[in-house]
Amino acid sequence: MESQALITNDAVVLGLLLAILAFVFTTHSSKSTFWKRLCSIVPSILVCYFLPSVLATLGVIDGEGCSSTSWPHAICCQPAWSC
Repeated sequence: MESQALITNDAVVLGLLLAILAFVFTTHSSKSTFWKRLCSIVPSILVCYFLPSVLATLGVIDGEGCSSTSWPHAICCQPAWSC
């Protein structure tokens, strides 16, 4: 049985991940005492990895069906004569 993720469009997934990064680093540099205290306990880089993995585990985004993971191979592994 295949599970269908809520968001399958690669552009929307990328936008969501960029929004998460913007939120994490904005709150990390915030002057609020709550965010300062939270960032002193939990490093921001850990949150940057944790939130997308939670979204993938809950089925909000599809990490395995993403077609954007194949582009580095397509660009870097081309023969020199195909350019």
